[in-house]
Amino acid sequence: MQPIVSDTGYRHILMMKDGRAMIAGTRMKVEYIVAAANHQKLSPEEICKYWPALNMGQVHSALAYYYDHKEDVERLIKEGEEFVAEMRRQNEPFQSEFAKRLKARAEELRKAKVLT
Repeated sequence: MQPIVSDTGYRHILMMKDGRAMIAGTRMKVEYIVAAANHQKLSPEEICKYWPALNMGQVHSALAYYYDHKEDVERLIKEGEEFVAEMRRQNEPFQSEFAKRLKARAEELRKAKVLT
């Protein structure tokens, strides 16, 4: 785990060196909890069921931190989404090429009557 830069003043929430708020004693970033609540529309109870290592106090602290630092947390979420989109764009040619090779190999095996 990264070294702590500062206590956030929120119970269960620590600020890490990279500027991300995390649940103390876990690797869970506040932004993950926010994404589950806002994007997947999970309730705090459902979040605790999805991540059983978390308790209601931790989830509510994460959400309270979010509501008080909405702009920062949403920026981190957006940066993460942009990173994923860029990685997908960069890997798309390889995925397409892999899919072509896989289909060609499957056709070879069908012709050889190894696959039906």
